[in-house]
Amino acid sequence: MNDCSKSIIDYSNNNHENILGNNIFQSISRPTLVGVEDVNGNVCFRITGKYLAEGSVDIWITKKDFLIYKIEIDNKVSDFRVKSTYQFFPSHIKGFNSNLFEFKPNRKVKL
Repeated sequence: MNDCSKSIIDYSNNNHENILGNNIFQSISRPTLVGVEDVNGNVCFRITGKYLAEGSVDIWITKKDFLIYKIEIDNKVSDFRVKSTYQFFPSHIKGFNSNLFEFKPNRKVKL
C-alpha cells in the first residue's frame, strides 16, 4: 500500500516549509509592480522585491500570457554580493489543440 499521507508541504509546523524547496515567488517579500518594460520584444510587467534575507530580485512577466522572461537576483553571500541574471525564451507550440486538455467526465475511452 502506498503512503500518500506525506504532503509536499509540511503543515506540522507553523512555517509550512515546502520539502521540495522554495521557488522564486516563495522567496520574495514586499513584491511591488514597478512598471512595464520590453524584454526581447515582449511587453512585460516588472516586479521587484526583497529576496531572502539581504537581497533583491526583479522579475519580468509577459502581459500577454504571464510567462517569466527574465529574473535578476542580487544577493549577499558571505562577505560579497552575487548578481545573477536568468533569461527565458519560452515558445508556444504551433497548432496546439487545447481541446486535448478539456475535462470530459463520463467519456468512454478505448483500451
